[in-house]
Amino acid sequence: MPDPYAGGLVKESPYAKKEPVMGRIVAVLRLRMDARELELIKQPSRAVVRGEVHELIVTGEDAGPGSKVDNVAYLGFFEVLNSGVILAGDEVKWGTANLGRLAGFDLTHFPNHLNIVLHSDVTKTGEELGLELGSTVQFSSPA
Repeated sequence: MPDPYAGGLVKESPYAKKEPVMGRIVAVLRLRMDARELELIKQPSRAVVRGEVHELIVTGEDAGPGSKVDNVAYLGFFEVLNSGVILAGDEVKWGTANLGRLAGFDLTHFPNHLNIVLHSDVTKTGEELGLELGSTVQFSSPA
């Protein structure tokens, strides 16, 4: 049987409720690229496990599961503080600041880490935003 997302069998989100996932910034990045060619997987969700480290990347492009992303700014790496599910469309916040909407996942460096791509009108690097080591990020369903 094919993957239900890639096969187009899932027509609407199966998630009635889910807990927010919290993370702690462990590295702040200052890189940007204009021709990155990230390929977001078709699956809109990923389970993340406490203790894993993943990368946050932001784009201003209209991106979602299954799309390609070129223009990016790198925010940083975070450690997952509680296991859970993160989903395309989740709001991603750093403290009270909105970092963007989760657009999708790129597996270029997997299984070392996921590239978690956010969409935002503000495409600054982590350094430009003033991200701080040890500060928290939160993934949660839109209000």
